[in-house]
Amino acid sequence: MERYITIFSVYRIFWSVCGIIFLINIVAYWGPIRQQQERIEELREQYSKLRGQQMHQGEKKESMEIYLKAEQSLQAFETALPTMDSVSEKARELSEIIAAKDSYPGVMLFKPKWIKELGLWQYSTLLTITNRYENIKQILAGIQNSPSLFCIEQLSIQKGTDEDQIELKFVAATYCR
Repeated sequence: MERYITIFSVYRIFWSVCGIIFLINIVAYWGPIRQQQERIEELREQYSKLRGQQMHQGEKKESMEIYLKAEQSLQAFETALPTMDSVSEKARELSEIIAAKDSYPGVMLFKPKWIKELGLWQYSTLLTITNRYENIKQILAGIQNSPSLFCIEQLSIQKGTDEDQIELKFVAATYCR
């Protein structure tokens, strides 16, 4: 222990300067540095809140733009839909698509149904076609590529009576204003 007292008394100036520097560090930390750290944390929180609000406003703006575009697309779609007096044209078009592949769909009886949620009339018919697989594929592709709107709502395929024939049963629907 005496040895430490001797070292301290010989190097008293050194240890005094170290003590003063240590005290200055403590006072500096608890004074301005601590206040600056608290201020920095407050500014970070403000920035995060402000950034979150701006992003939220940007999301609102983007979602509003998406909504308006969807509404415009829906209106354009509804105006492009045929009126009820063109159902016979749609039936003829569907019949021509099927007849182009040497098939006869039989009597096409379109049943009207009012769809309240959409505000549209749905005209659907059940068709049964027996033909070769390649022709059936081409008939379905013709319906899909038709400029008119035809929805295939039910579809079943099974082996036909002849070996190279298959039977296609489907419900085709079109929608009108």
